[in-house]
Amino acid sequence: MELHKELTISGDQAGKRLDLVVSLLDNNVSRSAVKRAIDAGELQVNGVIEYRPHYKVQEGDQISFTVPEHKGTDRIVPQDIPLDIVYEDEDLLVINKPSGMVVHPATGNWEGTLMNAILFHYRDLADVGSRVRSGLIHRLDKDTSGLVMIGKTNKGLWYYSKLFAERNVSKTYIFVTAADARARIGRQTERSSFIGRNPVNRKKMAEVSAAKGRKAETVFRVRGSYHLDGQKVWAVEASPHTGRTHQIRVHASALGIPVLGDPVYGKAGSYKRLMLHAWRLSLTLLDGTDTRFTAPLPEEFKTEDAWNA
Repeated sequence: MELHKELTISGDQAGKRLDLVVSLLDNNVSRSAVKRAIDAGELQVNGVIEYRPHYKVQEGDQISFTVPEHKGTDRIVPQDIPLDIVYEDEDLLVINKPSGMVVHPATGNWEGTLMNAILFHYRDLADVGSRVRSGLIHRLDKDTSGLVMIGKTNKGLWYYSKLFAERNVSKTYIFVTAADARARIGRQTERSSFIGRNPVNRKKMAEVSAAKGRKAETVFRVRGSYHLDGQKVWAVEASPHTGRTHQIRVHASALGIPVLGDPVYGKAGSYKRLMLHAWRLSLTLLDGTDTRFTAPLPEEFKTEDAWNA
């Protein structure tokens, strides 16, 4: 079934991308739906077909479009999987994701993902954002546990995605290492380098030259040591100031304190899971309230006094 819409741009929306502002103004129209309309030549600005999703709208622009029916098979299949909800309001959902769960469907992982679970409990999110990442603001690796944010409306998705893009979200991770972290890095250190694809193994990331990578910065703080399953380990806090793929894992390995259980950048078979947890997010909510979300440490971490330091 086709959907026809007409909108007028107000002064406070001027200067924003066409695809973003249309999905923001009408919560029943996802950004992917807007893109389909643009690709099909079914969107007009002031009576002229506009093919550029990045076009910066102006005050008074008259936008009309028809969204073609989508016949693809890429819609997320809702699945009855329990969710650990940390926070929820009208525009935002914060979930504590378990280790071993893929965030969104992709080749080889079309079921059992976090987004499959979310679409079962929140059916309206099917029309927020893209069809395979409905409302997803950011992501975590499959084996990393912890906080994931989902926009429940296009307004929420746009606002919080912008916060991440402009680095206005403070992120703190906790990880465990079997290396003597205090001896390696002292109480605190910052790692600054360029991260890009490993030139030998393209499935891995690595510290590379400036010409071949993107700037990555992470602050590490040692919280203390304790015993885990009979071995002495160290608890380390990591605060990435940028968001590169595998950034914490690459930087930790480069410093000689690889994440326990990391088969890619550490010692394979060293533990039963990747001991990396997205622990805390600090940000300003859409209503202007400063807040901080915290995901309790998983049972596998077997918390002791080191975590309370």
